Amino acid sequence: MALNGVDYFIIAVMGLSGLVGLVRGLVREVLSLISWGLAIWVGVTFSGVLEGYLETAIPSPTARIAAAFGILFLLTLMVAGMIGFLLTRMLESTGLSGVDRLAGLLFGLGRGVLVISVLVFLARSTPLPREPWWQASQLMPMFQSVALWLEAQLPPGLVPRLVSKPTSP
Repeated sequence: MALNGVDYFIIAVMGLSGLVGLVRGLVREVLSLISWGLAIWVGVTFSGVLEGYLETAIPSPTARIAAAFGILFLLTLMVAGMIGFLLTRMLESTGLSGVDRLAGLLFGLGRGVLVISVLVFLARSTPLPREPWWQASQLMPMFQSVALWLEAQLPPGLVPRLVSKPTSP
């Protein structure tokens, strides 16, 4: 089994994602995802309210809404970060940090699989899958299978918007 450049790239992404998960632990990883989702939701939902308070400071409506979103987004991330810090400290005091880190490693590896699979899914609309190095990859078939599974989970009308048929060379 001879690995090529794309295989080494996949191994690097998986390794880095797993290492980040190991260092941060499952609790921090999950709280981070929740924090980002919450920050986006708060920014989108309440930026119109905050925009009104920024009228005198920022004359441009577009800049006002962008500033309101940015302020709410960052404040939400900061508050969620403080909560995450406290929860992580509480977890460490229970002696479960080893289990948390091992679970974080598994989460990180899963995230790595997802990232590579999404890239493979998106690459379908390019000539990349027909390249010799892509065809020679030892690891690519596994990620192509995951990409096909992910595609099956998407609403039918969404797939044609995300990927188009590759053009002939």
